[in-house]
Amino acid sequence: MLASCGSPTPQATHELIRVHVSSSLQPWLEEAYDCAREGTGVLYLTDDSSSDITLRIGEPEALTLPAYQIDEEEILIAAHRESSIQNLSLAEAENLFAGRGDPTIQVWTYSSQVDVQEIFNRDVMKGRPVTSNGRLAVSPENMREALKNGANSVGILTRAWMTEDFREIYSLGKYPVLAINRVQPEEEINRLIGCLQK
Repeated sequence: MLASCGSPTPQATHELIRVHVSSSLQPWLEEAYDCAREGTGVLYLTDDSSSDITLRIGEPEALTLPAYQIDEEEILIAAHRESSIQNLSLAEAENLFAGRGDPTIQVWTYSSQVDVQEIFNRDVMKGRPVTSNGRLAVSPENMREALKNGANSVGILTRAWMTEDFREIYSLGKYPVLAINRVQPEEEINRLIGCLQK
């Protein structure tokens, strides 16, 4: 009888963490959710401008916010497994995407605001434009579909998006996966970043 008169045990409060994840890192979402479940955070996916944390590959052009490396990811130029397109050198990749290569090969890229495309434009194209005959993929899923259906297509994928359907024809290398804080880090945000760094 006395136990029922006691004060109730307080319920744990959950902190809402607004997260923007670049499309290239969608395979990482499960790990982020697992990390949030280990604490009291609840992930809410949002656009970049209203996020507490942004997860992306590579450093943005003008980084003024605190950023923490949580891992690294390899960026590749890929083709269909049955494609006759051979491994490329850096110069051959640049020529192909500039429209100076084999005209029967269809190149696929992303919008210039996508993190992997920013890196590709800087490190492969060296600031030169991609051919106007190139096709635009709206997501890595769309890129995979295009490469799967086009025997003479090449495009950009991260290692996490590769499957047995595709073949690597050039590696740009490994780049840092960053968690960029847009707000003063609170305990749950710090814990989430620490969990992702393991």
